[in-house]
Amino acid sequence: MYLILLAIISFITLYVVKFQYSNIKYFILLRLYITFEYLSLVIFFAQLAKSKIYKKIIILSIIPFWGYCVFNYTISNPNTFNNYPSLVEFSVLILIIIYYFFEKMKIVSKVPLFTSISFWLCVGLFIYFTGNLFFLLFINSTSDKEFIKQMFFIYSCVTITKNIILASAWFANEKVITDADIIQLPQNMKLDDDFTFTNTPNP
Repeated sequence: MYLILLAIISFITLYVVKFQYSNIKYFILLRLYITFEYLSLVIFFAQLAKSKIYKKIIILSIIPFWGYCVFNYTISNPNTFNNYPSLVEFSVLILIIIYYFFEKMKIVSKVPLFTSISFWLCVGLFIYFTGNLFFLLFINSTSDKEFIKQMFFIYSCVTITKNIILASAWFANEKVITDADIIQLPQNMKLDDDFTFTNTPNP
């Protein structure tokens, strides 16, 4: 869904820039792309989540995000484009991916995590979102041409790395994890008792 959206927006943007010569239409397309990109990615991450409450929270986050995008558009100059919606989008998606990794860490399984397609997709998207976030934060902080040139080089490296990881993810040997693959750790192991000062053995 995300790739289809990206392809459609890319073709429409190319048409507008090449044949319409309209900055307003181009900036409107960018804003629409951000809103629907967030929608498609949130739906994807919601499918990966285990917690039902967490699923509802991230799905409902679409409403305030779209509301912010509309508000930002109404107070902004239609002939310009600011990065605030993108900064909010990347920040929220980074937090969502971090929680996905947290959920994965809580489950001890016989199946290695790196064999999962969804894991590598999230790794690639995490690199992409963090790279974009810092790129947008730093690119507007200076007018030094050499620094801007270096930032674009780093941005290109991040994008290429993301594309390689996302493309390679589909070669992972995906296996459905069943209850038999999950290792249940006893709740009364009291692992921290062995590391207290009172239980330190005498030399």
